[in-house]
Amino acid sequence: MHLVILLHSSDTAISIEEEETPEEVKENMRLNKQIIETIKLQPWRMKKKYKILRKAKAYVRKHEGELAQSKRSKDVFAKYTLLWSRVLRGAEDMTGMRKEIKSEEKESALNLKNIWDFEGYLKYSPIFYGYYSNQEKTEEGYRVPLAYFLTSIAVYIFSFFAILRRMAENSRMSKLSEKDDECTFAWKLFTGWDYMIGNPETAYNKVASLVMGFKEAILEEKEKKKEEKSWKLISIRVAANFAVFILLASSAYAVVLVVTRSQEPEAQENGTWYRQNEVSPRFSLVDPGKPGTS
Repeated sequence: MHLVILLHSSDTAISIEEEETPEEVKENMRLNKQIIETIKLQPWRMKKKYKILRKAKAYVRKHEGELAQSKRSKDVFAKYTLLWSRVLRGAEDMTGMRKEIKSEEKESALNLKNIWDFEGYLKYSPIFYGYYSNQEKTEEGYRVPLAYFLTSIAVYIFSFFAILRRMAENSRMSKLSEKDDECTFAWKLFTGWDYMIGNPETAYNKVASLVMGFKEAILEEKEKKKEEKSWKLISIRVAANFAVFILLASSAYAVVLVVTRSQEPEAQENGTWYRQNEVSPRFSLVDPGKPGTS
């Protein structure tokens, strides 16, 4: 395959044969790029220059795209091949990690106490760290259960913050939607005056009316503040806060009492099933009775 360039005074053409080899493609690319760079220096008519330039650019664009696509495909294939080999190598390295329950734990794996405490088969399910590794610490000393716990706490805090932020934004937008409650003084001052008044006596009466309206509005605001600071409302709030404090104290005492009872020998070995598993039911009863701290 070769590139033929006819540079006669009468005609100029670029003829390209089929089935090019990679070396010929590179050589023709070099020649076409050279034509593109030097075409403006040739003493030809503009029509001839445009014709040659268009063919040269078409050839370069076509083969550059093919070369770039071929190179990109090779890079993508090599990247995914490397990633897949790393995954397989990682799977081979992880053969020492157990995803099945130990033989000594199988005897008590189906006991109700182990199931209640998420031990046994549940411990080695995909939702617990025992499914992925039998190591509680990494090589750097970082505790894997602590990582799961801190991640859950971080997600909960972020969700709580996002919800509060959205609620505050919605509240602010709802306040902005009520235009009558904003800039009360400016609304009454600039919209209450009648600019068509031409009589001094009428203007004086209008001023007196506006002043009276402002005084009434100020008195209304003062009355609202007095109502908010009424002793009846304050006493009710104090009683409610005292009741909340009593409930919180009783809930804390109940939690401490249950935890203390769960550490007694009867609750661990010799007691009944309810005595051994009374922590979760009692916590479930305490939680609805305590007031929300939010």
